Amino acid sequence: MSMTQNPRHPISHEMRTEIINYVVQSGAKFSILVDESTTVSNVQWMIVYMRMQFDGVICTYFLGLQEISDAIAAGLESTLTSYLNDTYRIK
Repeated sequence: MSMTQNPRHPISHEMRTEIINYVVQSGAKFSILVDESTTVSNVQWMIVYMRMQFDGVICTYFLGLQEISDAIAAGLESTLTSYLNDTYRIK
């Protein structure tokens, strides 16, 4: 099932975009957490999270899952930068 066929995708994307916009507009401090995982079929994925303080509580938000072809630091950085720019227009 593609993301356009998934009825939950537009809502979840909208919620993630709202969180990103809050961080950008408020100037809130945040961190990006990245984890690499390899499936049994040897496909590598990068999981992207954002951690920030919201209303005095530290919160961790799932931003996305991106397939990667290069799991070294430079490859993860390139994939992360492209993902944030393409998905959220963040450079």
